[in-house]
Amino acid sequence: MELWVNLQFVDGDFEQGFRKIQLQIDAFSTHPDSIQLKIELAPAPEIPPSYELWKKTYDLLAQPRSRGFRQNQVTNISTDVCSEYAKYLKEKLNQWLLPIKSQLELVIPSNLNSDIRLIINAQEIKSEITKNILHRIPWQECNLFRENSASEVALCFKDLFSSSLEKVKKSDSETFRRIKIISILGDSQNIDTSTDEELILGLEKRGAETVFLKEPQREELHQLWDEPCDILFFAGHSESREHGKKGIIALNPDDSLDLEEIPQTLKSAINQGLKLAIFNSCDGLGLAQRLADLNLPSFSPVDSR
Repeated sequence: MELWVNLQFVDGDFEQGFRKIQLQIDAFSTHPDSIQLKIELAPAPEIPPSYELWKKTYDLLAQPRSRGFRQNQVTNISTDVCSEYAKYLKEKLNQWLLPIKSQLELVIPSNLNSDIRLIINAQEIKSEITKNILHRIPWQECNLFRENSASEVALCFKDLFSSSLEKVKKSDSETFRRIKIISILGDSQNIDTSTDEELILGLEKRGAETVFLKEPQREELHQLWDEPCDILFFAGHSESREHGKKGIIALNPDDSLDLEEIPQTLKSAINQGLKLAIFNSCDGLGLAQRLADLNLPSFSPVDSR
């Protein structure tokens, strides 16, 4: 059975706790059902600094191998220290989330093998710092579900507009063509994007049309949207700034691009049929936020963290 678990944070922070959390469980089966619960989470002031300590340590270890901009940084941090920080953070998260786990165990049968999609919605949180931490903590490492369940985590940045969905449906029903995938292979210093390219080229055997741009110049991007495109793929270096509100990709070793610089270009692509964007790059929270602001139907930052 497929279950969607929507965890919506209405207000609060880690210092005062989260008193208004809405938990909605939707079952997709022959008899669709929905359960709604209200849950409180206690203050957990140790979680933000624990996350920041682990993240800083991980970043130091990952340089220059990670898909980020900062390179050639010397560090004497050991992997054992990083693992200890990660273990401590995971323990604190599981302690904090125990009320949610207890409620889920009451409503999800223990003998049920489920495919669970956990959706984290923190859009109503007023503090950008708190919202950023809620988006970044490793939800996939939290023991919210039983071992016989397979789970995936998604972040909800905003509700999908019905008008956007109608445009997608209309485009699909009126036009029949091969799926077109545009792949931008950006600055690949210290990383290997050949596997990405190989996997996408393999989709041609299934009828897809593929277009590749390797370490492109800015002017080359404008030529991409002359014709409809279904999927946009990017591999290379990226980073998020301003608590995940800005998303930046490295086009080539000498130039990077803030997605805020090309909103009309992206809107035009969405209006012509762009449905999915995949970013195989580090620190992609800001990229997802910018694409959500443009009402892209679906996007997936593939994070190495």
